[in-house]
Amino acid sequence: LPIDTASLGLSPSEQLWAHGAYGLTEESLSTCVSSLVDDLSRDVGTKPRAARLVTLLGLSAASESTSGWAAQELLKHTARLIPMDAGYQSLETPMVVRPGLAPWTPVSLMNGSSVDFSPFLHKLLSASKSPGVNVAIGASIALDEFASGRMAQHIAEACEQLEDWLRDSSSMIFRVNSWRELRHHHLPPGASPHFASFISHHAVENRQAFHDELADMQNSRDVLQVMDKLCMLVSHLHHPCLRLEMLEHILGLDSNSFDLEEVTGVVKLAFQVASV
Repeated sequence: LPIDTASLGLSPSEQLWAHGAYGLTEESLSTCVSSLVDDLSRDVGTKPRAARLVTLLGLSAASESTSGWAAQELLKHTARLIPMDAGYQSLETPMVVRPGLAPWTPVSLMNGSSVDFSPFLHKLLSASKSPGVNVAIGASIALDEFASGRMAQHIAEACEQLEDWLRDSSSMIFRVNSWRELRHHHLPPGASPHFASFISHHAVENRQAFHDELADMQNSRDVLQVMDKLCMLVSHLHHPCLRLEMLEHILGLDSNSFDLEEVTGVVKLAFQVASV
């Protein structure tokens, strides 16, 4: 059960570690995050930058204890303090971690070191063994990809790739060769391409619909609208292969780190967090 740390005499950073290990009550976590953000903003310059640092520290603690619930609850508290618009650009420079702040951190976040937000999240993801923590890290990466403008670029790249494929898809020989090529990709378990879909026009219809959904969100700068569309898009997928690879790229996730269920969790959590 979540614990109430109000009377335990713990520092905010110790409470953050306790949340990663055991989970705090809603009130205790809210107080802990607010205190840490206020404190760290004097080190890193602004509250949004401090919120990013608290996100890294908290996800690190949750990763060490494999607590997916704790990681996801933390993100709901910190992400609301991080801008999703043009104000994002002020967050891009590395942050310096105060000596002694996070002795538990498992992935090269050393005392006094300089930390880049997105690269550190990817390091944390590569070390995490918990699907629930992976979803929280993935949602944080996806929101960062959106805010930075990289997601829009990835969507445009995916649309272009799909248009190239669809242009030649009237040829059955092309579709069969496409199926053969896809079989050699390093796909998650259960994501093997179905030959019948390529012999028929089912794969063409799926990819055309996927393209049209992506094109609708290509120029949107509304994070809720984009995440809502992505939620609807993943709900329509049943046996995706190329489309799953494209979704991972759009979300900024390492290829093949996530199966469809985890990608769905990432998108849903990102939408929940953006809705707060």
